[in-house]
Amino acid sequence: MKKILGSAIVALAACMTLSSCNNNGGDSDTTIQYPITNCFALVHDTQSGAGSFIQGVNYTMLLNVSQSYADISITGLNIPDGQRYPSISLPEVPAKADKAWLVVSSARPTVDITGFGSLPVFRDLVLRLLDRYYGGAYVPGFTVSYSIDDRYRVFSAREGQIASGTIQTTAPDGSVFEKEDAVIGLAFDTKTMMLEIQFAGAQFIQGMPAQNITMSKIPFTMTPEGVASFSIASLTPTIGSTPYPNYPITDLVGTYDFNRGLDLNFVCTLGPAPYHVKADMKY
Repeated sequence: MKKILGSAIVALAACMTLSSCNNNGGDSDTTIQYPITNCFALVHDTQSGAGSFIQGVNYTMLLNVSQSYADISITGLNIPDGQRYPSISLPEVPAKADKAWLVVSSARPTVDITGFGSLPVFRDLVLRLLDRYYGGAYVPGFTVSYSIDDRYRVFSAREGQIASGTIQTTAPDGSVFEKEDAVIGLAFDTKTMMLEIQFAGAQFIQGMPAQNITMSKIPFTMTPEGVASFSIASLTPTIGSTPYPNYPITDLVGTYDFNRGLDLNFVCTLGPAPYHVKADMKY
């Protein structure tokens, strides 16, 4: 009987030992199931240059740790020519560990769709998964990209993202304050193309009480490779649900690479003094 491990707690250890776990297969194989739901897909038409977003795309990956491959299923995917696909199966895609990431990739994966006379051609599939926990919650890093019929290039991930690392603040006198182990949440709305940035326990200067600060309605664009760029001249931050117009945020600019991390800069005016804030957070 095959062992199906639904819990993701064992996933990182399994991925790190993936390259050494390879036997002859069979009922003793260990598999781990990963449901990655409610993703967006940016579909880029390489012929016209147009791009469109699809919401509600779901991925399920069944990782065979023993045999170093994964079975991937996709639901909710459709492309701009009007074609809507039922559940798509990509069986036995090779998997390997790359540091803390699990990488599942194939230049030409096998495709199985029940009831289709002509199957779409998938190429250059790369799925990346990183196990992470924040506040006791499982929030994996996940991206997947692939092409369909040598025309449509797809990049897919979750709209909600988390970045962690150091936030550095430079005061008007040139002194620098660093907040280590900072956490920033990013909520990309691919319907409105607006971004919300959430700072958990933010501290921009020494002695500042830790505050959960939200910056909303920031317009963004995204490349077919999954790099979001955003900027806004000024905004009013909120703490809880209360706006704080006396502490304006100006000159906010940044990029978020869904495969690498966050680069963010802005000016926070505390009293009459402008403080320059920088966050360079690798994934």
